[in-house]
Amino acid sequence: MKNLQKRLSTIILLVNSTTAFADPAAKAAVIEELREISKIANLQPLNRRRLLAVLHLARSLETSLREVVDSNGIVVEAKKRNMGGYLSALADHAPPLVNYTVKHNCIRDVTKVRNRIAHTAGSYPQNDNLVEATAQAAYACLSLILR
Repeated sequence: MKNLQKRLSTIILLVNSTTAFADPAAKAAVIEELREISKIANLQPLNRRRLLAVLHLARSLETSLREVVDSNGIVVEAKKRNMGGYLSALADHAPPLVNYTVKHNCIRDVTKVRNRIAHTAGSYPQNDNLVEATAQAAYACLSLILR
Protein backbone atom coordinates (compact mmCIF):
# COMPACT_ATOMS: atom_id res chain seq x y z
CA MET A 1 0.00 0.00 0.00
CA LYS A 2 2.92 2.28 -0.80
CA ASN A 3 0.82 4.27 -3.30
CA LEU A 4 -1.84 4.72 -0.64
CA GLN A 5 0.63 6.46 1.68
CA LYS A 6 1.63 8.88 -1.09
CA ARG A 7 -2.02 9.59 -1.93
CA LEU A 8 -2.81 10.18 1.76
CA SER A 9 0.02 12.70 2.03
CA THR A 10 -1.36 14.54 -0.99
CA ILE A 11 -4.91 14.51 0.38
CA ILE A 12 -3.70 15.81 3.76
CA LEU A 13 -1.87 18.66 2.02
CA LEU A 14 -5.00 19.43 0.03
CA VAL A 15 -7.22 19.49 3.12
CA ASN A 16 -4.66 21.50 5.10
CA SER A 17 -4.46 24.20 2.43
CA THR A 18 -8.15 24.57 1.63
CA THR A 19 -10.37 27.46 2.67
CA ALA A 20 -13.50 25.43 1.84
CA PHE A 21 -14.00 24.41 5.49
CA ALA A 22 -15.88 26.91 7.64
CA ASP A 23 -15.19 24.92 10.81
CA PRO A 24 -11.50 24.48 11.77
CA ALA A 25 -12.43 21.60 14.09
CA ALA A 26 -13.94 19.70 11.14
CA LYS A 27 -10.76 20.26 9.13
CA ALA A 28 -8.67 18.92 12.00
CA ALA A 29 -10.98 15.90 12.34
CA VAL A 30 -10.64 15.09 8.63
CA ILE A 31 -6.86 15.31 8.80
CA GLU A 32 -6.82 13.07 11.88
CA GLU A 33 -9.01 10.48 10.08
CA LEU A 34 -6.51 10.43 7.22
CA ARG A 35 -3.54 10.15 9.60
CA GLU A 36 -5.20 7.14 11.25
CA ILE A 37 -4.73 5.26 7.97
CA SER A 38 -0.97 5.77 8.17
CA LYS A 39 -0.99 4.58 11.78
CA ILE A 40 -2.52 1.23 10.77
CA ALA A 41 -0.05 0.60 7.92
CA ASN A 42 1.41 -2.48 9.63
CA LEU A 43 -1.70 -3.72 11.39
CA GLN A 44 -2.42 -7.43 11.11
CA PRO A 45 -4.44 -9.21 9.90
CA LEU A 46 -4.65 -7.63 6.45
CA ASN A 47 -8.45 -7.73 6.34
CA ARG A 48 -8.63 -5.55 9.47
CA ARG A 49 -6.11 -3.07 8.03
CA ARG A 50 -8.05 -2.80 4.77
CA LEU A 51 -11.38 -2.46 6.57
CA LEU A 52 -10.09 0.38 8.76
CA ALA A 53 -8.46 2.15 5.81
CA VAL A 54 -11.73 2.19 3.85
CA LEU A 55 -13.74 3.30 6.87
CA HIS A 56 -11.34 6.14 7.71
CA LEU A 57 -11.28 7.26 4.06
CA ALA A 58 -15.08 7.26 3.91
CA ARG A 59 -15.44 9.16 7.17
CA SER A 60 -12.96 11.82 6.07
CA LEU A 61 -14.69 12.20 2.71
CA GLU A 62 -18.19 12.39 4.16
CA THR A 63 -17.15 15.05 6.67
CA SER A 64 -15.44 17.02 3.88
CA LEU A 65 -18.51 16.81 1.68
CA ARG A 66 -20.77 17.97 4.52
CA GLU A 67 -18.47 20.91 5.28
CA VAL A 68 -18.37 22.04 1.64
CA VAL A 69 -22.15 21.70 1.30
CA ASP A 70 -22.71 23.70 4.49
CA SER A 71 -20.10 26.36 3.74
CA ASN A 72 -21.66 26.93 0.31
CA GLY A 73 -25.13 27.33 1.81
CA ILE A 74 -26.45 24.31 -0.08
CA VAL A 75 -29.58 22.94 1.55
CA VAL A 76 -29.81 19.16 1.80
CA GLU A 77 -32.94 17.71 3.38
CA ALA A 78 -32.39 15.77 6.59
CA LYS A 79 -33.03 12.31 5.12
CA LYS A 80 -30.44 12.94 2.38
CA ARG A 81 -27.65 14.16 4.66
CA ASN A 82 -25.32 11.33 3.75
CA MET A 83 -22.46 10.84 1.32
CA GLY A 84 -24.69 10.18 -1.70
CA GLY A 85 -26.94 13.11 -0.84
CA TYR A 86 -23.99 15.48 -0.45
CA LEU A 87 -22.49 14.32 -3.75
CA SER A 88 -25.82 14.80 -5.52
CA ALA A 89 -26.24 18.28 -4.04
CA LEU A 90 -22.73 19.27 -5.15
CA ALA A 91 -23.28 17.85 -8.65
CA ASP A 92 -26.66 19.62 -8.99
CA HIS A 93 -25.35 22.95 -7.69
CA ALA A 94 -24.97 25.78 -10.19
CA PRO A 95 -22.14 25.78 -11.09
CA PRO A 96 -21.52 22.12 -10.24
CA LEU A 97 -18.82 21.56 -7.64
CA VAL A 98 -18.49 17.89 -8.63
CA ASN A 99 -19.05 16.50 -12.11
CA TYR A 100 -21.28 13.46 -12.62
CA THR A 101 -18.38 11.15 -13.48
CA VAL A 102 -16.62 11.90 -10.19
CA LYS A 103 -19.94 11.62 -8.33
CA HIS A 104 -20.62 8.20 -9.90
CA ASN A 105 -17.08 6.94 -9.23
CA CYS A 106 -17.16 8.18 -5.65
CA ILE A 107 -20.49 6.48 -4.98
CA ARG A 108 -19.28 3.26 -6.60
CA ASP A 109 -15.75 3.19 -5.16
CA VAL A 110 -16.27 4.75 -1.73
CA THR A 111 -19.91 4.76 -0.65
CA LYS A 112 -20.90 1.31 -1.91
CA VAL A 113 -17.65 -0.28 -0.76
CA ARG A 114 -18.01 1.33 2.68
CA ASN A 115 -21.65 0.28 2.97
CA ARG A 116 -20.96 -3.30 1.91
CA ILE A 117 -18.16 -3.81 4.42
CA ALA A 118 -19.74 -1.80 7.23
CA HIS A 119 -23.15 -3.43 7.05
CA THR A 120 -22.27 -7.04 6.27
CA ALA A 121 -20.69 -9.22 8.92
CA GLY A 122 -17.57 -10.94 7.67
CA SER A 123 -17.18 -8.65 4.66
CA TYR A 124 -13.78 -7.05 4.09
CA PRO A 125 -12.03 -5.30 1.21
CA GLN A 126 -10.58 -8.22 -0.72
CA ASN A 127 -7.26 -6.70 -1.70
CA ASP A 128 -5.07 -3.62 -1.61
CA ASN A 129 -6.23 -2.61 -5.09
CA LEU A 130 -9.75 -2.05 -3.74
CA VAL A 131 -8.37 0.16 -0.97
CA GLU A 132 -6.28 2.07 -3.51
CA ALA A 133 -9.34 2.56 -5.77
CA THR A 134 -11.25 3.90 -2.77
CA ALA A 135 -8.44 6.36 -2.04
CA GLN A 136 -8.26 7.40 -5.71
CA ALA A 137 -12.01 8.09 -5.83
CA ALA A 138 -11.86 10.07 -2.58
CA TYR A 139 -8.91 12.07 -3.89
CA ALA A 140 -10.65 12.84 -7.20
CA CYS A 141 -13.68 14.15 -5.35
CA LEU A 142 -11.71 16.13 -2.78
CA SER A 143 -9.48 17.72 -5.42
CA LEU A 144 -12.59 19.20 -7.05
CA ILE A 145 -14.49 20.35 -3.99
CA LEU A 146 -11.52 21.73 -2.04
CA ARG A 147 -9.97 23.87 -4.76
